Amino acid sequence: MLRTVTFSDKRVADAVNSKFVAAWTNRGPGFVNTTFWAEQGIAERNYEIYPTKNICTFFLTPDRKVFYYAAGSYAPEVFLKILETASTLRKTLFDDRLAPKENGAALAKQLHEEKAEAYASLQEEAQQGENWRSLVKDIRPGNYRGLRHVHSASCAWSLKEGYDYLAALHREWSTRTSLPAFDDLRYQYLYGNEFTEESETSKHITKPEPTQAKPVAKSLRAIRVPAAASKDVYGTDLPGLRLFGQ
Repeated sequence: MLRTVTFSDKRVADAVNSKFVAAWTNRGPGFVNTTFWAEQGIAERNYEIYPTKNICTFFLTPDRKVFYYAAGSYAPEVFLKILETASTLRKTLFDDRLAPKENGAALAKQLHEEKAEAYASLQEEAQQGENWRSLVKDIRPGNYRGLRHVHSASCAWSLKEGYDYLAALHREWSTRTSLPAFDDLRYQYLYGNEFTEESETSKHITKPEPTQAKPVAKSLRAIRVPAAASKDVYGTDLPGLRLFGQ
């Protein structure tokens, strides 16, 4: 859903193509979803932010170090803010040749702390469900496979859970003293809920130990779907900054 709804949005596509080299990898070879019940539920009820382990977008340096990521599916307007954060972190951490800046890590830590506070404030605002119309006024109702999302009070729940996750994510990043390697992080990253469509043949994501007392988004039911016979697809040999949608 992230690819078909978010990345197909022209604003998102232009931002990605102008600042990143996009690639993707499927961690569950052979997975085929023929019912689309999960996507239907997300599109109709929780389209704005759905923080789940089932998909994660990583922002990488050419040597496959992760300097930011965000798990889940996001409305284009929300994902544009994530792209803006990634772009700011890139400029904060590295020079034009992607060499680390001397004070980049300290400035990035400060940026993550500020983002954590900002998302925590948004989470508190979203928790007041009666204000849901003001929360979604800048987010366009989306369409997915003929399904039209209609904003409602459930959108406040979606945003509350999503902002809670993003606040926790930035708090977690603020504690890091070095950039993790993609291969070390890709199967153990902070995510909001337990939902997954990974197949039995997948190398499964494991829940990381919490770094903060404050919980992230609520756990939802997980499902595993039997794998079909097809090969995995990788796009890991592209130059420049890499953006992976898992």
